[in-house]
Amino acid sequence: MADERGEGSVLWRIALRGVRPGPEPPVTPTRALRIALTRAAERVAGLPLTALGAGDEVSALADLMARLEDDWLFLQVPTADGVGLLAVDAPLLAALTGMQTRGTLPEQEPEPRPPTAADAALCAPVASAFLEELVRLAAGTALEGWGASARIGARVADRRALGLVLPERQFRMVSVSAWLGVGERQGNIILALPEPEAPHPAGDATTRGAQWTRALSDNVLSATVPVSAILHRMRLPLSVIEGFAPGQELRLPGVRVTSVRLEAADRSPVGQGRLGQSGGMRALRIEREALPELGPTPAPTALAAPRGA
Repeated sequence: MADERGEGSVLWRIALRGVRPGPEPPVTPTRALRIALTRAAERVAGLPLTALGAGDEVSALADLMARLEDDWLFLQVPTADGVGLLAVDAPLLAALTGMQTRGTLPEQEPEPRPPTAADAALCAPVASAFLEELVRLAAGTALEGWGASARIGARVADRRALGLVLPERQFRMVSVSAWLGVGERQGNIILALPEPEAPHPAGDATTRGAQWTRALSDNVLSATVPVSAILHRMRLPLSVIEGFAPGQELRLPGVRVTSVRLEAADRSPVGQGRLGQSGGMRALRIEREALPELGPTPAPTALAAPRGA
């Protein structure tokens, strides 16, 4: 019996040797990207997707914009080097929101529609988890430290508005494609962060002066300046104002839709406008040439009586 147990022990070790798991494959940037998306989608949204491929490249802003579609969800990604972007295409967006709201994937391909603030609220935690997983998994690879200062920010309303948010810089852009588990449906996610600007020589006074001038200009141009649109001004006695009643009308002599005046906080003129509508809302169109300025309007001598009086 002892010999049989010994022989069996040897045979058992030989059998186990054939099925013993080998060493984990080395982590590469593309593998880190695939694992990061898979774990983030599963952990936060409960979506068991399968990452298919990943890409890593440096491109200009124009090339980045060409990769995006109008129905994608766009989230700002502030970093130490400027504002970046995380974009989620429509199929992946529908899968992430569907799993978190209904607990299932939509059976049909989603109809094209603009993403909403609710979509952004559901996807932002997944995006944050993707960043966290990527920073941790990329240690020891070419992506080590990349995105360490990044965080998920506000939603960008549409693709056209991206040009006002993203800097005119080179971007390092990574992308991941994934099978969503239904038919042949696939989704994509893109993370693009601005490349650091090349450092200038510390002793170059001209460079330092240019940097100071640019910083001053940026701060001044980003300052908030209140502007008022004035259609008409008048002076009335307090006794007249106390007599106001619902339905009463005030006559505004000389007022036209083209007589809107734009004023700064100190009432200095900054432009002229025309009153109108845009998208069902009241709007003001800035005129190219200033219209003749209206003179002061004398106080009305009479007020129209309330309707029905």
